[in-house]
Amino acid sequence: MFRMFALLSITLMALSPALLLAQANDDVAGAAAAGGGCLACGGFLIFIVLGIIALNIALLVWVYRDAQNRGMENAIVWLIIVLVFGPIAAVVYLFSRTKGNLVPCSHCGARRLDVSAKCPHCGNA
Repeated sequence: MFRMFALLSITLMALSPALLLAQANDDVAGAAAAGGGCLACGGFLIFIVLGIIALNIALLVWVYRDAQNRGMENAIVWLIIVLVFGPIAAVVYLFSRTKGNLVPCSHCGARRLDVSAKCPHCGNA
């Protein structure tokens, strides 16, 4: 979130001198073009930053749900580790998670490992 505000403030700071210079030279059209270009570039960068934030949130949700479905007791710990260390921690999680296929539970319908004796969600076999 801080990066988004920083990019917006940098864009506005870059826009101000161009407008002042244009007013001094009576070149309003050039200043408008420069300001529009800076604004378009800043908007694109904000879009990129928001996309990266959305992908990180999706990665966090996937790691937490996958850890819960596999019956891992430390799903919150993995969520915090991936939050702090990012995609590198997600790769480590992929190699260290419980192996097996996820199938729907016959009682509650939630996903569980096919080799587990009990469903981690409802506790039935």
